[in-house]
Amino acid sequence: MSGTLKSICTASAICLLTLACQPDSPAPEPLANDLPKHVDLIARGKTAGAWQLDLRDASGEVTVRDFHGTSPSGNLVVTPVDDQLHADTFIASWTGPASLVVKGAAEDFQPLADAGRVLEVIYKVMEADVSQASLAMGQPEAAMDITEQLNAKTTEGWQTSRIRLSCFADMGAQMTSMSEPVIISVVGTLKLQVTSARLVTFAGTATCDEENGT
Repeated sequence: MSGTLKSICTASAICLLTLACQPDSPAPEPLANDLPKHVDLIARGKTAGAWQLDLRDASGEVTVRDFHGTSPSGNLVVTPVDDQLHADTFIASWTGPASLVVKGAAEDFQPLADAGRVLEVIYKVMEADVSQASLAMGQPEAAMDITEQLNAKTTEGWQTSRIRLSCFADMGAQMTSMSEPVIISVVGTLKLQVTSARLVTFAGTATCDEENGT
C-alpha cells in the first residue's frame, strides 16, 4: 500500500495530519532512455551472457559448448575462426536443412520493440547455393526470407543486416517471452561467417521487407 499525507482542520483551527492509504499503483513502463543501448546475443564470435548456440535439424538439436559442433544429422557444422582477434568469429556451414539458434531463458523484449530497436547481425557470406533461407525470432513463423540476399552476397565481404524487432512482432513473435532471439534456417548449401548479433538503437532505415547492410 502507498499513501499521501492530508491535513484535516477542526473548528478550533487545530490541524491534524493523517495518512490516506491508496492501492499501490502499477510499476511505470520503462522509458526509452532507461533501456540498454544494446543487448549482445553474439559478441566476437561467442554467445553473450547466458545465451547458448544450438544446432537443430530433423534428427534433433545439440548445444555447442566451445563453438565446435555438428547438428545431429550432420547438416550443419560450426567452427571458430580468426578475424581481427583469435577465434573472434565462427563459420556455420550448411550442407542440408538445418537451423542455427541462439537460445536461452525467456526474456521480455517488448520494451525494446516498442522503442524501435533493431536486430543487427554482422556476417560474411563465403559460399552460397541456397534454395530457401530465413531469419526468425521466437518461432519459425516470425521469419524474414533472406534467400535472395544470401545468394547475392558471396563476393561482397562483411555485411550488416538490421531488421526492426517490431517487424518480427507483427509476424507473431512473442516479444514478452523471447527465448530464441535468432533462428537462421537454411535449405541448401551455405558457408556463413558471423561475428556478432545484437539488439541495438538505430536511427536509419530498417524496414520489414528488405535487408539493410553496409
